[in-house]
Amino acid sequence: DRDEIVRLGPRGDVVWRTNVGGFVRGTLSVARNGDVLAGVFGPAPRQVRLTAGGVARGEFAVQGTGARQFGVQGGALEDDDGTLVFGAQDDRLYAVGADGRVRWEFLTGGDVDAPATLLADGTLAFGSDDGVLYAIADAPPDPDR
Repeated sequence: DRDEIVRLGPRGDVVWRTNVGGFVRGTLSVARNGDVLAGVFGPAPRQVRLTAGGVARGEFAVQGTGARQFGVQGGALEDDDGTLVFGAQDDRLYAVGADGRVRWEFLTGGDVDAPATLLADGTLAFGSDDGVLYAIADAPPDPDR
């Protein structure tokens, strides 16, 4: 059982592999600077950020249950300010700044497994396992701004 993200070269050769300590079950995303963003499942669920060379640059943990089947489904969306937006199975959508601090979080009635989408007008759209499609037109205020 490997808990790795693997980068392959153009000929299928392994360029690097990085152990992230949990299952990576969802889609990866790429930040503007080329970093790889991935959601990780338990026992320590979190969003991780790896350099294009596979070196861990940062992570944001979410409260887990200790189960390997609980976590963050996929890579984050990065907004114009460098804030990462992602959902987790703790029923929340998170916005985490480049400094690693939570800018805001939005509680739903179910897991937030699918990635959020940023619409042209700045609205964030995302679904939850509670059966609701959410649209946040104005992000909650950042308490530090």
